[in-house]
Amino acid sequence: MIVSICGYNCSGSSAVLDLLKEYEEAIVIDFECMLLDFPDGIRSLDQNVNSAGLYFREDLAFTRFEKFVHNNRYIQKFSNYNADKITQRYIQDLTGVSWQGRSVYDYMTKDCIEKNYWLVKRMVEKAVYKLLKKRIGFTNRLMRMRDKDVDFYSRTREYIDELIVSFGGDLSKINVMDQLMPPIAASTFFKYVNDGCAIIVDRDPRDMFLNLNMGVDCECVPRNGNDFVKYHKLWWGNRENCDKVLYIMFDDLIYKYDETLKKIEQFLGIKNHIRKKQYFKPEKSINNTQIFKRVKGFGEEIRLIENELQEYLYDYSQRELVGLSDTYKYIKKGIEN
Repeated sequence: MIVSICGYNCSGSSAVLDLLKEYEEAIVIDFECMLLDFPDGIRSLDQNVNSAGLYFREDLAFTRFEKFVHNNRYIQKFSNYNADKITQRYIQDLTGVSWQGRSVYDYMTKDCIEKNYWLVKRMVEKAVYKLLKKRIGFTNRLMRMRDKDVDFYSRTREYIDELIVSFGGDLSKINVMDQLMPPIAASTFFKYVNDGCAIIVDRDPRDMFLNLNMGVDCECVPRNGNDFVKYHKLWWGNRENCDKVLYIMFDDLIYKYDETLKKIEQFLGIKNHIRKKQYFKPEKSINNTQIFKRVKGFGEEIRLIENELQEYLYDYSQRELVGLSDTYKYIKKGIEN
């Protein structure tokens, strides 16, 4: 089984990763492996090589995917630097024909310096051909077209399995991946993995907003109150009605610890909680709840979030903050769990 722990920025998904480290049946591959939905990832490859159109799109998609994997230092490190070989075999199996050539897109996708260098090489190529009638191929590269007879999804599932094994996973166990799938429409990505499911972690938006503004190094989310509300409304979608997707609240891991554990255990079919509270400690994580009640200076933004995002607020009416010996210790460090 492959389980993707999906979260929004600062939603506390790492708490579930820590929790699952405590179970005998699970292997947690502890880095953000956004291989499926990241730009130039698997879904981009799928959309470009499996739809009708110019074969330039197929060729460019193969090249970009190879580059994406090669440049991802976490994929490289956790695969013991075997990811490139695994990816090359994968792309080779999907390729119907390859040759040394070039396309107009090669020039269009380069920056100013690279364009000038490419043009100089083209001038040399043209001059040599004019004088000697010889093609020297200075600007050529490997070009590829997709083999339509190869089942893309079956081969992709094999590829993901190979990567997981290279990451230290075990296909006979539950392999837990961080952010392998996005929190929106996660089920649409199950076709890329064998026996896939997803746990999606959400959190009270008031605390998420304050976490973003109090030490978390995350510049991909707006910190302005109005923009944060718009961002939240645009990204948070309707919940999927799918038996392979489980939704939980970060806050429930703390205030409803036993109840939430049972939900996760039933969902994944696990029971051997052999390292209980060694990694995920509710008494510590409580510091990252109800921050909006303890932090001053954001009153206007909090009221805006409460008015505009009511359906996403956590009900703290029966939840007391107790035992906070050092309220801001973990908040300032930006730790989510």
